[in-house]
Amino acid sequence: MGTPLVENPQGLTCLNCWGPAGPFGEDQTPEIMRVALLEIQRGNLATDEQWNQLQKPTLLYQSSLQNCLFVAENDILHWLLFWRPADTQLTVGDAPGSGNAYQSIPASPCQIDGTNSILAPAGSLAYVGRHVIEFSEIFT
Repeated sequence: MGTPLVENPQGLTCLNCWGPAGPFGEDQTPEIMRVALLEIQRGNLATDEQWNQLQKPTLLYQSSLQNCLFVAENDILHWLLFWRPADTQLTVGDAPGSGNAYQSIPASPCQIDGTNSILAPAGSLAYVGRHVIEFSEIFT
């Protein structure tokens, strides 16, 4: 976490985690974060394309609608990272919304890692595992 943060051209600050009272200091909220899912297992609903994407780190961008929400979305998967006042929530699912791959167990506010609450392969794209969130200037 010693690497300088990515410039945030939108100027949106997530005061839950950054700013005078935030645990990440008074630096500006980064525009981009990278999330990696680790040690996940393939669920019975995952296509090869979905499984390949789930195994790669993904860049999430700060939402222009909400300053503590980071998203990534394509035809295959959608990722939502929400730094809420009471906890940190990460959700990963397929774009149509019929299957989830990752739903973090609610963690402390501004948590940069966590655990998947999905524990069974039936009806899921992936199960078990954990996640890690990184933010630095290398993601620009």
